[in-house]
Amino acid sequence: MGIRDAQACLTALLQALDADDVATRYLPQLHISGCHFSCGGHQAGSIGLRGALKIVDKHPYPAYVVSAGGSSRLGQEAFGEEIATLKEEDLPRFFTALAAVLEEAGQPFRDWYPAHQKHLSALAQTFE
Repeated sequence: MGIRDAQACLTALLQALDADDVATRYLPQLHISGCHFSCGGHQAGSIGLRGALKIVDKHPYPAYVVSAGGSSRLGQEAFGEEIATLKEEDLPRFFTALAAVLEEAGQPFRDWYPAHQKHLSALAQTFE
């Protein structure tokens, strides 16, 4: 049983990116789960989202912990590092910004990320 509705979050995220005509060709496949267990394999995703609750000014908000750098490739298995906890409502802005960075670099996330881990963390933290 998860703390967030991952399916609804993903649908809303994709609709927001589509409505804003965001170029998503370089974004990675998302691994998203509403719970903190491995239900959706979020830890093993290039970018993973795990359902959470974020307290801001004593108010609870639906949120997701963002992890990056995971892999489920045979021989390269790894859990991603948690880099930020973002309110669900801020996810479209984060992914829009990431898509713009990847477009400017002309690289898919998998190729861009290894040399830009700190950049991704800094970008995510601007939305915290």
